[in-house]
Amino acid sequence: MDFWTGASEVSVPVDIRVPVLSLSAVKDHLEDNQMDYSVMIEDLQVVLDEEEEEMDSAARAAEPRNTDSFDYSRYHSIEEARDPTPGS
Repeated sequence: MDFWTGASEVSVPVDIRVPVLSLSAVKDHLEDNQMDYSVMIEDLQVVLDEEEEEMDSAARAAEPRNTDSFDYSRYHSIEEARDPTPGS
């Protein structure tokens, strides 16, 4: 378990990350001590994986394109010029 926000004083909410193997025990402890809690993120790994996929996608979009097949002798609309997959 690790704290994502520092405990500054009594009765002030804090955010913690709890490994799935410890989740049941932590919930039991909180309930036994009449401490309210809520789950903000059910599965952090899913969120991290989605974020990584978005970052990879953005990085691929930012990569230089091969312009060998681009015909510079004719007019292209802005949509054609920006198309990352010319000819599709």
